[in-house]
Amino acid sequence: MDNYEYSELLKALSNKISNIASIIKPDEIKARLDEIASLESDPAFWSDVETSAKIGKEKSKISKILENFNEAKSALNDASELFELANAENDAQTINALFDDSKGLEDKVTSLEISMMLSGENDDKNAIKLIAKNKTMGLFQLESVGMRKTISLIKPTSFIDVATIIALYRPGPMDNIVAFAKRKNNKTSATYSSAELNNILKETYGTIVYQEQIMQIANKIASFDFAHADLLRSAISKKKADKLVSYRKDFIDGAIKNGYSQ
Repeated sequence: MDNYEYSELLKALSNKISNIASIIKPDEIKARLDEIASLESDPAFWSDVETSAKIGKEKSKISKILENFNEAKSALNDASELFELANAENDAQTINALFDDSKGLEDKVTSLEISMMLSGENDDKNAIKLIAKNKTMGLFQLESVGMRKTISLIKPTSFIDVATIIALYRPGPMDNIVAFAKRKNNKTSATYSSAELNNILKETYGTIVYQEQIMQIANKIASFDFAHADLLRSAISKKKADKLVSYRKDFIDGAIKNGYSQ
């Protein structure tokens, strides 16, 4: 990725956030939440169990939508401001860090879009069914030919499956798509060398999909602290062979101390 590509990504994500804002109307949600808070402050409100339960459900739903929106918008604003500042100061290290985190930024906006799809009474089931049928045109990150082939292979049945597909469809994890699909659809089974690995990888069927899983494995198996584990994650992500040699020794030594065989 270069500066131009990152700038274009920020523009595309900004347009997405603006479109989402026009649909969910955050100010109206805030006003409704204030209204609900006022209702809840009246003891008489709770005497009508059916109405209070209905409004409580509404509050939970719109609060989550607003929370997801604010999180995605804040992340995008922070990235945009930091990118502008880093360019002004010719801070190559910060710019490269932003490039590395660009996928995570995209994922936040995608998660927001999907959470909107799942916000209705039965929309969660219907949305997943539509995605599983490859009816994804116009849906950010899910509409490309390659992505639709991946969806057909994996056959998502839950929101977690959709999030995992998005995480898998990138350089590196893409190599595991076929294996993941076979395990997910019970054509093969995953095996784990320890209970710790089972706990970390069971939701992704024994496949390392998220960079956070690398950090968790390093922490649980080799007792890396999370700062050390993050350095390992970064070295793997950036394919820094010289660093990986050193971290490999640290990992093996730590694992042996914890009772694992080499």
